[in-house]
Parts: sequence; C-alpha cells; structure tokens
Amino acid sequence: MTRKKIIIGIHGLGNKAPKSLLEKWWQASIGEGLEKIGRPREDIPFKIVYWADVLHPKPLDPEIKNPDDPLFMDEPYVSAKGKENPVESEFQIKLLHYLEGQIDRIFLNDDLTINFKNVTDSFIRRYFQDLAAYYGDSHVSVIDPNISVKDEIQKRLSRVLEKYKKYDIMLISHSMGSIVAFDVLWEKADKLNIETFITIGSPLGLPVIVARIFAVQKMANKRIKKPHAPECIDGNWFNLSDLEDKVALDHTLSNDYAPNSMGVKVEDINVFNNYEMNGERNPHKSFGYLRTPEFAVVVDKFMKRRGRIRAYRYLSKKIIYGMDAIKKLLKGEKDEQE
Repeated sequence: MTRKKIIIGIHGLGNKAPKSLLEKWWQASIGEGLEKIGRPREDIPFKIVYWADVLHPKPLDPEIKNPDDPLFMDEPYVSAKGKENPVESEFQIKLLHYLEGQIDRIFLNDDLTINFKNVTDSFIRRYFQDLAAYYGDSHVSVIDPNISVKDEIQKRLSRVLEKYKKYDIMLISHSMGSIVAFDVLWEKADKLNIETFITIGSPLGLPVIVARIFAVQKMANKRIKKPHAPECIDGNWFNLSDLEDKVALDHTLSNDYAPNSMGVKVEDINVFNNYEMNGERNPHKSFGYLRTPEFAVVVDKFMKRRGRIRAYRYLSKKIIYGMDAIKKLLKGEKDEQE
C-alpha cells in the first residue's frame, strides 16, 4: 500500500502575512515551478508551520498601501517575470568558496567552538533579532509569557510533523526556519521520519550556527569531528541557495555537516532566485526559491516516488537505535560494577 505524501513548510524570520495567505502563496510558488518544468499539479498537499505570531502580535497586511505603516508588506507574492537564469561564472563560485573558508577559519576554532563570541552575538542581535530571541532563553512568546520563543516555535513544528508521521514527508525550511527544523529533527530523531529535507536560503553554514549545533551533538557523542545530519532524514537532504543570497552566506553545507548513520548527506544546489519587486531582485525570498526549476524537479520526484524502500531504511534506523540503547545499558552496568 502506497503511503500518502505531505509537503510541510516552515517560514523564516521576520513578520509575515496571515497564515492562510502565506500558505496559499507558498503553494502557488511551488505550483508555478512545477508548471515551468512541464509537470503541473492541481493537488499539491501542502501545510505551513506558521510562527511569525510568536514574536509579532499582528501580521503584515497586503491591503495597507502606506509604506510607513509598520504592517505594510513590501514584498508580497508575485508571479515570475520570466527572466532566464543567468550563467554562473566559475570565478564567482570559487571566490565564494574561498571566502566561506576564510570566514570559518576566522570565527571557528579547530574544535568548532566559536571565536570572537561577543562579536558574533552582537551581530545576531543587530541583524537577526528573531534569531536572537530564539536563542535567548529570556525571550518569551507574545502569545504565552510562560513559554520561551524557542520552545513555542519548536512545539509548533513538532506537532505538525507528528500529526503526519504516517505520511511520506517533505520538509521545506526557509532561512531561520532551517535552524528550527534542524533542531527539531535532531532532538526528536527517534520519533520522526523525513523522506526529503530541503533547506532554502539557509544560514546553517554560518560559524555561529555550526558551533551551536556541534556543541549540542558533541554532548551526545564526544567522538564526532563535525555536526551530523539528523538521523530521522532517511531519503535526501537538499540545500538550495542563490549565490547572491546574503543570509545563506555559506552556500556549501556539505563540508560543514557529516552524513547520518544511513549515509544521508546534504547535497548543495546553486539556483537563481528570480523573485523581483518594483525592479529589484531579492535573492533570499522564499517565493523565488520555491519556484526554481531545481526545486520543482525535487518536488516532482518526491510526489512520484513510491515509499517501499523507506520501510527498509526505517527498520534499519530502529535497529541502530536499539543497538545504541543496548550499548548504553551495558556501559552503565559496567560503570556500576567498576
């Protein structure tokens, strides 16, 4: 029996349109990409994990025309203008890879602890306020002052993923949403199964993020040399980035994250984000990423793929977890005897 499929998206930082509208726009963007590659679909099973209201009391309003209004939306969903993808120069790619390496060497020590911590913390507070709130335990949800921002956002994603745990899941995470998604997938790896994980415009390669994730994973396994892909990803992890996206400053996550125990590793894909508003291109915008041909191909393959092989991967994962549990139990008994 073929399992049902679901595409789940989690948005990035900043205030957003109301949930129902944002979900509609993401779905329209995905449909636009499928149409572009000649694989149109009327039935795109999609749900969005919405968390903008955790930090912002009122959503942006596309009906507001005054740009000075704090709820003015300057970048709503608009269909593509039909521009062709520019040819990437080898020099540009090599230069970016060189710069990524230099940034890592400056801000990451050999043991992947962060260097110049005060500088990086100040940078996050100034330019990524939502991320600072996510990492700051003292920040609480505007909805419930008894729960932290981090716990509330993670709870929302966990609840949706667990609701669809009997489905084949494609999880799309944009911008800061990829940090939330990675944290949840790592912490709940034994309870979740993700067939395809896609990060778009992701800052997961930034030294401060790599250092935080590595520190958490290191507590569970002191032998690791770099952070690993979450164990619950049993199919593919694709990382899409536009070379001009300043948030996805490190465009190659494959050299930052090791494969999980099933051999699933991140595959980096350079794309051209064609989102444009009033003649200005925003290479970080989610709508542009969701309609790239490369993204559409992944969605099309996911929707067509049968889930039989996943049963064997799922069983393998359960065996691995069982063996780990036995090893920990035996080690505990040995320590007690000593």
